[in-house]
Amino acid sequence: VDGVTLRVPVELLGQIRPETADRLVPGLLAEKIAALVKTLPKRLRRNFDADSVAREIAPRIAGSARPLVQDLAEQLARLCGADIRPHDLKPAELDKHLHLRFLVIDEHGDELGASRDLAELRAQFVDKISGSVMAAAPGVLDRTDLTDWDFGELPESIEIERRGKGGGSGGVTVTAYPALVDKGDTCDLKLFDTAQAAAVSMRAGLARLYVRNLRDEFKYRVEHLPGIGRLRMLYAPLGPSAELDRDLMLLIADRVFVNDKVKVRTREQFADRIEAGWNRLTPCTDEIATLLGQILSRRQEVTQLLDNPNPPSDWRIALADATTQLNAMCPPGFLGATPYIWLRCFPRFLAGIQRRFEKLRTQGADRDRQYTAQVHEWTRKYDTRATEHRAQGIVDPELTEFRWLTEELRVSLFAQELGTSVKISPTRIAKHWEKVRV
Repeated sequence: VDGVTLRVPVELLGQIRPETADRLVPGLLAEKIAALVKTLPKRLRRNFDADSVAREIAPRIAGSARPLVQDLAEQLARLCGADIRPHDLKPAELDKHLHLRFLVIDEHGDELGASRDLAELRAQFVDKISGSVMAAAPGVLDRTDLTDWDFGELPESIEIERRGKGGGSGGVTVTAYPALVDKGDTCDLKLFDTAQAAAVSMRAGLARLYVRNLRDEFKYRVEHLPGIGRLRMLYAPLGPSAELDRDLMLLIADRVFVNDKVKVRTREQFADRIEAGWNRLTPCTDEIATLLGQILSRRQEVTQLLDNPNPPSDWRIALADATTQLNAMCPPGFLGATPYIWLRCFPRFLAGIQRRFEKLRTQGADRDRQYTAQVHEWTRKYDTRATEHRAQGIVDPELTEFRWLTEELRVSLFAQELGTSVKISPTRIAKHWEKVRV
């Protein structure tokens, strides 16, 4: 039995959530649940009659938007009182007919490829997904090299009717999400296949458009920033001063004029944000300059600490781990790549590295190695998932949040006395991981 095949236009491929695909065929849900129960470790599996419990649970979770294994693990744990986690269930061991087969088609209805692995298809067609969304609406967004908001209203989403093969009936409606795209010195307009990707691009594009619109003002403020010469010197190991200046301007524009709570979709709204934020330019610029000075100074101190030419022999693991941590936190361009809410935590994160090595001197390396193993369990998961998301063109705010929670976990383990900005523990970070898109 081959199971069920779903024909998917390539431009819709990025809009299918794996957790939804898990139960797109209601008639197979109970059978799939029973099969999953049978993949539990023996000590847990003996608590259930797989077929009976599947019939009981299937109606409860049929309409859920969460991953099937997450819902199922919670339901099973509630029934037997045991600690059952999503990773105890093994979807990869199921018969292939219990996994939906996706058949990807182009705008003419011709087959492009097929697989039961949605992630594999997304990675294979990531360029076609974006290109097909734009091609489905020719002429809707054909503006490039924008230096000002000199176009009309930009809707949050648009529906595009795509006709069936041969131009007849049987087509589909594609929902696309327009947004600005930062092209380095100007902006383009583009259609995205998900609201999340559009929101991230729109924020960056707005900051670029404000910088371009007020170019002379931003150049003057950065050039006359208190301590700008020292900031450029401290940033030099990461990149040229022009890169720092560019990212400073964009960050200031984002903090002053871009606001998640206030939507900018028209020329009037774009202009209103300039008027509303103008009086915040000076205090925000000063705040950012102070924060950047703290980050770069602390980074220099940590770099010198890690460059110790004659470290104790039992520091090898800690030094390698902290070096990887520092490089991941502060790569070239980190100023523009880090959400400001987490950028403000950088001085504490970097101080945590310093405290870690103070404790290594006085307490030895045994506990440090234990803590490192705990952190690596989660950083490895993050690295793998982030790589998969990049390959598939997925933008997931929960994964971004998780990345910075691993830094808070480090502080809680290596430098508890510094405190954390959120409550964090191995249990809490495990719960957040369950929110991350597959």
